[in-house]
Amino acid sequence: MFTNGVFTNGVFTNGARLNNGLAFGAGTSGLAASGLTGSALAQPAFAAWFDRDAGYSSMVMKYLAQCALPAGQELSYARGGETYTWRGGLGLAPQWAKGGTIPAAEQELVSACFAAHTNAFGKHVQISVRGYGPSGEAIPVTAEEVAGWRFSEATYFGNMFDGSGVYVALSTDSLDPRVSTPRGCAAERGIPGSCGPMVQAGLAADRCRAGADGVTHASCSVNGRSFRPVQVFLNAADVSISE
Repeated sequence: MFTNGVFTNGVFTNGARLNNGLAFGAGTSGLAASGLTGSALAQPAFAAWFDRDAGYSSMVMKYLAQCALPAGQELSYARGGETYTWRGGLGLAPQWAKGGTIPAAEQELVSACFAAHTNAFGKHVQISVRGYGPSGEAIPVTAEEVAGWRFSEATYFGNMFDGSGVYVALSTDSLDPRVSTPRGCAAERGIPGSCGPMVQAGLAADRCRAGADGVTHASCSVNGRSFRPVQVFLNAADVSISE
């Protein structure tokens, strides 16, 4: 379920593991070089990767499609007597969706978005994903979304395609020791979470800079390198604040 930037997360903590198929080279899904298209799914490399763990692979594809493809577009894949359908949403990788090698900017955005959907408890929680696309356009956000999803959780960034890894930079909201959420990877009761291989990168205020609107993060830096990030906001109903 999603409306504009509001999506249901649910990637288990191992969802960002190193064999998620996103990297270039042998032994991966092959999608990084061939595109996120139906014809790419028909390649032997994808079948070999998918068959190693169909349940896990389908989960990866669900969130890849949700992050990379636009709403209204979907991918279908028939394997082992089952047909899998993965629907688009944010459209953060328009070039990759056309076929061919995924550009660096789209690698970063898809990686950030995928990491943002990770949940330490494997729970499904609606999140508001905000940021800028590869051409600098803002991810559409409705007034209802801004009003309902006000808790600033964290900013996610990195690159799982080139081996740079993924990072989470915390907002000050998440460092409140009274706060508990059903997510867990950013922080819980003010204590930074541990969802390896995702790496804690400190405060978003120190790591990231805002884009054109002066609020939404457009870039985050670590180890001397800048990445395109996405920010996650939670609905007030999913945030517990103890007295």
